[in-house]
Amino acid sequence: MLGLAIGAVSAFGGPAYRALVADIVGCDRVLTTNSLIMASISAGELIGPAIVGILIAQSGVGSVFLMAAIALAVSAALMMRVDHRICRTDFGRPEEWNGVRFQDAS
Repeated sequence: MLGLAIGAVSAFGGPAYRALVADIVGCDRVLTTNSLIMASISAGELIGPAIVGILIAQSGVGSVFLMAAIALAVSAALMMRVDHRICRTDFGRPEEWNGVRFQDAS
């Protein structure tokens, strides 16, 4: 069940997270920023379990969950302060999107 829940959240959260990157850094720096994000995620997946294991051994599972909850709350608070600029790209001629606009308006 937990795997299903994580998969469902990742299915929606991943694309939203990647779309937000362009809004934060601007269209000209998306490639570099995505590369740095993936490198930091890989480093976290490599080093994170060792650090968490040490923290659990030192202070217990409950305090580690509390630390994680505080870190997520701080991250959410900081993300709410981000100036959301929209990265506009040309997706084709406007007449190709008339049906999309019509469906959106109804």
